[in-house]
Amino acid sequence: MELCHRHVIRGYWLGLWHGEDCSRLYSRRCKKTYLLHDVHIKQADLIDEPTLENKLIDLQTAQLLQFCYTGRLDLIKASPE
Repeated sequence: MELCHRHVIRGYWLGLWHGEDCSRLYSRRCKKTYLLHDVHIKQADLIDEPTLENKLIDLQTAQLLQFCYTGRLDLIKASPE
């Protein structure tokens, strides 16, 4: 799996790492890196419908932003609480 992650991360400009282990392993593969900790999303942090609609309209004229999540997909990781 580590080889797969290295391949995916290679050459990316920005790395946002959740955890010291990930940061230590992969941060040197990105030009700009940040170690993030204790990132939790609350219901109040979610985007409201009108703002989302405006962002979707803006995306039609904006430059494309691509990102890739290479972490473990687990319900506890995506919990809004």
